[in-house]
Amino acid sequence: MKKIVNQKTAVLCAIMLAASCMMTGCGDKTEELVGETTTQVTDAVQDSAVSEEAEQEGEAEADEAEAAEASADGDEIVAGDDAEMAVIDANEAVWTECTQQEAQETCPRLFKAPEGATDISWSKSDEGEKGTVQLTYTLDGINFVARARYAAAQDERIDDLTCSWDVEDDVTLANWGEGNMQGKSYRAVGDEETVDLITWYDIEIGIGYSLTVSAPDLDGFDIQAVAENMYDETQEPKVE
Repeated sequence: MKKIVNQKTAVLCAIMLAASCMMTGCGDKTEELVGETTTQVTDAVQDSAVSEEAEQEGEAEADEAEAAEASADGDEIVAGDDAEMAVIDANEAVWTECTQQEAQETCPRLFKAPEGATDISWSKSDEGEKGTVQLTYTLDGINFVARARYAAAQDERIDDLTCSWDVEDDVTLANWGEGNMQGKSYRAVGDEETVDLITWYDIEIGIGYSLTVSAPDLDGFDIQAVAENMYDETQEPKVE
C-alpha cells in the first residue's frame, strides 16, 4: 500500500510541474508532459494492483498450509499446568447423538451410567476401526465423560487428554474382568482445577475404556469406585 501512495505522490508532483509550465509559458511541451504523466499514473496503479494481489495470494497460501498442519495433528483436549481443560478445534471428532441401545450395538461389553447419575447422554463417532462410544452424565454435581472403543490397541489413548500428571497409579478394577481388570489412574492438580482420569483395557476382546472428570476440588474423590459401578453384567458379549 505504501508503494501505491508513493507512486501516486510522485506522479502528482509531475502533474503540478506540468501545470506550472503551462502557467509560465513553457510552450507546446506542456501537452506532451501531461500525456506522459497520465501514462505514468496508469502504469503505477496497474503495477501496484498486481503486486498487492500477489502478496494477498501468498498470505492465503501460507494460511492454508498452517491450517493443514494443524489439522494433521488432530483434535485433542488439553489440560495445561493449571489442569484447565480446553478444546482444540482442528480435526475435531464429530459426535452423533444416539440411544443406549445403538451405543451397545457399536461396542460389546459396554458400561452403563452409575446409579444416581443424571443428565445422561449417549453419542458415538467414527474414530477408531469400529467407532467410539461416549457417555456423559452428572453425578453428585460433577460432570463425567466416559468412552469405549472396540478393536482399540492396548496402548491406544481414547480420552484425548494431555496433562502433566502429578499422580499415576496402577489399579485393579472390581467387577470388570471378574475383578481382575487392570488399569491406570491419573491426577493433575492445578491452582483452579483438578483433573482425574482412569483407563482400563479388556484384553480378551480388545476394548479400551476411559473415564474423565474435572472439578475445582477432588480431594477424597475416588474415580476408580465410579468406574467399577459402571460395569454392566447384562452386556457380556457372545464372542464367536
